[in-house]
Amino acid sequence: MSIIQRWRDRGRRARAIAHAEGLLQQGHYESAAAELLPLVDADPADSIVARKVIEAYAELGRGDDVAARLATLIEADAQQVTLVNNASFDDMRATDAFRAVYEAAIRAITAQLTDAPDDSAARLLLAEYYEALGDSSAAHAEYTRLGQDDDPGTRGRAAYLAARLHLSDGDTERAAACLRDAVLAAPELLASCRADEAFAPLFGSGVMEELEAGALAAQEDSLRARVADAPDNPLPRRRLVALLRARGRDEEALTLMHVALEDFPTDAELLEAQADCLFDLARYDEALTSYQESLRLHQGRPWPVYRSGAIYEQQGMHDAARSAYWDALDTTRDDAAVALLISRGMARIDDRPGVFEALRRAGQLSATLREPSPEDMLASMAASEEFDAYRQEPEFASVVAELEAERSVNAAGL
Repeated sequence: MSIIQRWRDRGRRARAIAHAEGLLQQGHYESAAAELLPLVDADPADSIVARKVIEAYAELGRGDDVAARLATLIEADAQQVTLVNNASFDDMRATDAFRAVYEAAIRAITAQLTDAPDDSAARLLLAEYYEALGDSSAAHAEYTRLGQDDDPGTRGRAAYLAARLHLSDGDTERAAACLRDAVLAAPELLASCRADEAFAPLFGSGVMEELEAGALAAQEDSLRARVADAPDNPLPRRRLVALLRARGRDEEALTLMHVALEDFPTDAELLEAQADCLFDLARYDEALTSYQESLRLHQGRPWPVYRSGAIYEQQGMHDAARSAYWDALDTTRDDAAVALLISRGMARIDDRPGVFEALRRAGQLSATLREPSPEDMLASMAASEEFDAYRQEPEFASVVAELEAERSVNAAGL
């Protein structure tokens, strides 16, 4: 073929694609497909054109044509195997016609794994497609192989998916064993387990509680190892302190913080964590000293000022508490949750102007930053008994109305 002929062919192809693009944009899917079919029939590996034809058929709801064209494209170009999970095909993947697509994808991935047997992403996809075809044995074989991977995240993911598959087969015992392996390899998967309705048969069996205890223990061991391996990095110590406190082990956390602050005496987060721990242990004088030390080293942080006010309030020093709450509010620029806490404190000491000023600040920050969301702010306000004496006040109703308006905007997706 001459160069001139190739140019002519390319020109015709470009014009056909451009015309089809216009038809697609106008919703003329049938005409767009007809425009492009001669091109894709001439070159099945032309993924650009083939994908547009498949897109048109998907819009028309022609599942059989989508499946046939997609299987042909994957056979011609194995790189297109990722198209299988495109959201456009959600309503078609369970049809008999789509089996041809899964079979083509499996052949493509299997060929790819011949040259790259350690490609864990491809092997996970292969197992997924075996599951889609109902071949549990083949899927489990892939999950077993992935369970030997060097990456703990890959091992955890494979065990998690194997557990789901065992549950779909009704084997709760093996599912629980796989879940234990998953959480042991990747403790962060525990949250996914609890949110995944596929694991509902295990929710009342005590397995989840066992996994949670194991995950927390593994997380603690990991953090302690990181503290030992990186003595110059305060981050693992902060995280270990937070973990111990979350588990109610305040005395252990306090001991750890004393040691950490010898190495990092000006670390603001550690200082505030130490003060918070002392506060929760009702060691208020020591907590106040720690908050003041934190403020001396790191001015402008509202949390230690607010907590100092809470200590003064606890000790019956309401004038000092009021002053601290106002000072904390003056420095609260990006934390709606703290502003709400300040408002509750103002309510407890009956500082009416402070209640509404802090509430307005909390509402504005929530509307702007969405953390916490207006929905969560409204729920917190409704649950706070401190506001009972103020709920009928116009200022309180105004904040509620503004938050409800923001909630409506969120619900409308605007």
